[in-house]
This record gives sequence, C-alpha cells and structure tokens, in this order.
Amino acid sequence: MNYNLSLEEMIDKVFDRVDHGDDKLDNNTTRMYLFSGNIGTGKSTLCNKLSNLYNATIVNKDSLLESMSGCYGKYDSNKVEIYKNVENCIVEECLKNKQSVIIDRLNHSKEERKRFIDIAKKYNIEVITYDFGSGTEESLERRIKGNRGVPKRVWVEVHNTIKDSYETPEIEEGILEVRKPPEQKNIKYIAFDFDNTIVESGEYPKFNKLNERIVKLINKLYSKLNFVVILWTCRSGDELNEAITYMRNHNIYFDFYNENPHFNTGSNKIFANAYIDDRGLSLLELYKILDDNK
Repeated sequence: MNYNLSLEEMIDKVFDRVDHGDDKLDNNTTRMYLFSGNIGTGKSTLCNKLSNLYNATIVNKDSLLESMSGCYGKYDSNKVEIYKNVENCIVEECLKNKQSVIIDRLNHSKEERKRFIDIAKKYNIEVITYDFGSGTEESLERRIKGNRGVPKRVWVEVHNTIKDSYETPEIEEGILEVRKPPEQKNIKYIAFDFDNTIVESGEYPKFNKLNERIVKLINKLYSKLNFVVILWTCRSGDELNEAITYMRNHNIYFDFYNENPHFNTGSNKIFANAYIDDRGLSLLELYKILDDNK
C-alpha cells in the first residue's frame, strides 16, 4: 500500500470519488437553474451550494411569502398575482443584469415551469432543471421532522397532492438539460475541524493564517454535488460566529455548521464518513500501524 498519498488522494482512494460538478459548462455563463420536486427532497441544500458556487440569486417562494406576510406559511389567495409578479420581477432583473438565478420551489407541473422558462427564453438564457422527483416516504418524514411550525397533517396533504400530480421535467419544455441530483446513498459527508486544521491557531480563541492546502481541498469537495462538507468544531456561540464570518470573507463555504440534519444520530455527535482533524490519524496511517504490527 502507498502511504505517501496527499489528503485529497486519500479521500479519492477511500471513497472512490466521482465528480458530479458542472464542469462541462462555462461557470461564467448566465443560467437559470430551475428546481422541480416534492417537499423534503433536498432542494434547498443544493440550492445554497449552487448559489455560492455561481454567485446566483435564489428565488424562493416560501421566503418571499414570509417576507411579505411576516411569518412562514401564511398564504393569501387574494395576493396570488402579487406573489407571481414579485417572483417574475426578481428573475427578470437578474437575467437582464447577466446574473444566474435559481428557482427554488416545487415547480411540479409543466404549467408552473413554463412561466419561468418563458422569461429565460425572453433573454436567451439556458435553463437547467434539477429533477428531485415526486417524493418518497423518506422525503415526507424529513419535512415532518423539520416542520417549521406546520402540523403533520398539512405536510402529508401537500406531499400527497404533489406526488399524485407530479409531471417529470422534459427537454421539450425548452430546457437545455434535465439533471438528477445525487442519490442519498451516493453522498459522502466530510467534516472539517477549524482550529489548527483550517487555520493555524494562536492562543485560543485567536487564530492566524489559513491552511491553504486544506482550504483547497474544502473548496474542491464543496464544488462536487455528491459531497456534503461540514464544519465540525468545539467552537460555539460568538466564537463560532467569528470563525464562520472569517471563512465567508475568504469564500470558504460549508453545507452545514456543527450539524448534519440529514442524519439523526440521537446524540451530539454529527454523522460523517470522514473527520478531518489535526489530532486525528488518517485511515492510511491506521492501516500502516496495522501493517507494521503484523
């Protein structure tokens, strides 16, 4: 066994990494990313990642309704046209100014998608759709767990209505490409420590310069859709906030901070396939110990 591998090569070797990025398209191209899928299918997690990767503006119907009504889930049927016009206005302004946009909503029917596809056609913008599907029992349970103050019966009714009426996106609608997000079973979770791993630390909680090698690895993993990157640190409260702000200012992004909502471990320990920590031994180092002690 070769023990002289870099950290990135080790992750490739252990997890048989497959790239699911956007490499075949120019990242500077203005695009519309149109999400389609039932509740709880993981749209928002991917939405946030693409927004950071492409500096794209997120148009999220739930967030707009909340900002217009003062609370989550409050819907006024008398304001339907206002809601639509606000969405359309944001999308048009983004595309006119050559800014990519992500439509984060159910978009479960051809009719719902057509409104946004027509705007993209108006500005000669490519549309890429991520099809999250009609939903499963697992996606329903995920939404019920993160209920946002909405009763279970409501989420069940919404889920079943969308599932029964779901229309799979097709190229013929005016879409350049229909993509499937990575399946849950193919997603790998990598957790990184902060102090003495991402940064060189002084007297805690102070820290010094970045570890460029680790930063490069974080950014590469984050850019791949089949990886979820987590900050895993003993920091909490304002000390954690200082670390997060510092990393955001240096364009270092994570999918989650000190949590992994995709898995409920029943304890404070978050689930990950690998934990990168300055005090930890790599799998290859452990294998070498085993080999040396045969």
